Amino acid sequence: MTEPQVSAAATATLPADAQILQMALAPFMTQALYVAAKLDVATLLGEGSKTSADLAAATNPDERSLYRILRALASVGVFSETDHHTFVNTPASATLRTDAPNSTRYFVMFCGEEPHWRNIGHTMYRVKTGRPCWEHVHGEPIFPYMFNTNKEFGEIFNRAMISLSHQDIEPVIEAVKA
Repeated sequence: MTEPQVSAAATATLPADAQILQMALAPFMTQALYVAAKLDVATLLGEGSKTSADLAAATNPDERSLYRILRALASVGVFSETDHHTFVNTPASATLRTDAPNSTRYFVMFCGEEPHWRNIGHTMYRVKTGRPCWEHVHGEPIFPYMFNTNKEFGEIFNRAMISLSHQDIEPVIEAVKA
């Protein structure tokens, strides 16, 4: 049996325990991304800069809490804090813009929405029973839930799938041309 391959960059940058801690804390970053996507912060920033107070005034959350989310995301390169409480987009956050050609906004929203998030919390049920945790959590299969019970969530799913397809269109066209 061969050992699993780990990229040299991953092992060179963080000790193994720090890598595991980073993975364990990933759900917090997923939710921070979700908040930024749901509030459409990247689109509001556009090509310029805004303070967390400006962004809070436009989106109506608690300014201090929004600032903490933006700082957390800036710590991993999603936004950049250029001055005290002032943020700009980075190449990563630019993909969260609604008008980005390869927008990730709706996919991030899909991943962070409460019905999806709650489902992930029941992964152990799936592993132990082999049965879908979606039905266990929501009482019905995923597609009837998304398109009958929770149509707003279904619309986010549709937009997420459309945005993902935009990332695949160019390579498919190039492959067909070849």
